[in-house]
Amino acid sequence: MHRRGFLTALAGVPLAVGLRAHAQGTPAASLTYGQSVGVLTLDPTHGSYSLYPAGSEAALCIYDGLLTFASDMKIIPQLAESFAMADDLKSITLKLRAGAKFHDGTPVDVAAVKFNLERLADKQRNPTNRPLWDPVAAVETPDASTIILRLSQPFPQLANSLAHVSGAMVSPAAIEKFGDNGIAKNPVGAGPFRVASFDPGQQLVLEAFDGYWGGKPKTAKLTLKTIAEPSTRVAALRTGAADIIDSVPVALTAQLKQDPNVTIIATPGLRPIGFVINQSRPKLTDVRVRHALNLAVPVETIATKVFFGVL
Repeated sequence: MHRRGFLTALAGVPLAVGLRAHAQGTPAASLTYGQSVGVLTLDPTHGSYSLYPAGSEAALCIYDGLLTFASDMKIIPQLAESFAMADDLKSITLKLRAGAKFHDGTPVDVAAVKFNLERLADKQRNPTNRPLWDPVAAVETPDASTIILRLSQPFPQLANSLAHVSGAMVSPAAIEKFGDNGIAKNPVGAGPFRVASFDPGQQLVLEAFDGYWGGKPKTAKLTLKTIAEPSTRVAALRTGAADIIDSVPVALTAQLKQDPNVTIIATPGLRPIGFVINQSRPKLTDVRVRHALNLAVPVETIATKVFFGVL
């Protein structure tokens, strides 16, 4: 299942760890997702979706990129049909998928891709994730289906940048209409869902995009609703006001597991949690001291007593 599976097929939820039960194997016509933080902005450059993970989750539904991540984190084509990194790691060549359209009906063509890539690499327009694009020296479009990114230095991580959620393709026509800043509140992408309404920080309503190149999504309507208080989020799940919630308090998971209408889904994440040792302090420059501190951390106790065995 690809990255959008948790919203379109009610299975394999990597970000939302609580799921209210529906008829097994039957997609819902409408889903409400209770998010712990709100969606504020939806521009890949300015602010880059602001609060994590809410904006990124929404962006994965609204936008497509040239590449994306499969469920096993392998990089695969999306708006591109294929890609190949040069042996010297100083360029990448992509073949564009034919027939893809933005939600406003304009084509996802090489001109639109070039516009987006140059916008992402612009230091004035993209202060947040711009380092992902710093090595890009030029974007070439030698024909109607080919994009070549030339790099100033070898950069083997470029495919990862293209698959990153901030590498989303935005409609150039929409940016012309709403302005370079206005697109954050009026997003127009080429993903499986388009924006029906947006109340920043409160609620984002998405509807299936009939013209999606990958086929119409199985869920017709998605509502991403901000429910900041954990207990309120859990209550919304249990009463049916929300179908999916994220950030389930670990102290409540045992109780929720007893509810036959609730499924707890936990999958390993990619973001580590830890602390940094300040080696400007003389005693901490001694590797033996750092090893001792590491051994003194009661990992099993923390996992059992703090995270109740969930993590």
